[in-house]
Amino acid sequence: MDLWIRTQNKEQLIKVDNIFIDYVDDVQNVGKTIYLIMNNSIVLGYFDIKDNAIKVINEIHEKLINLQTLYLYPDAYRTVLKRKNLDCVYQIPEE
Repeated sequence: MDLWIRTQNKEQLIKVDNIFIDYVDDVQNVGKTIYLIMNNSIVLGYFDIKDNAIKVINEIHEKLINLQTLYLYPDAYRTVLKRKNLDCVYQIPEE
């Protein structure tokens, strides 16, 4: 079972295996920080607010749990597939 993430700019579809939040100083706005959603060394998306980046990580975590459950119990979750858009791709939101 693999999870793929489409980057925030919609230009890449990446099979992920090591997602984390990193941060850098915003060179255009002194004193501000940009929070990056990373997979290894690839930037998947970025946010001005740390809580927004954490929300995305939480959504990815929930998607992984749902996919794992579906993988382990496929018959029990067939109706879930009809009600939810449960696939193997997560789109990083704009903000």
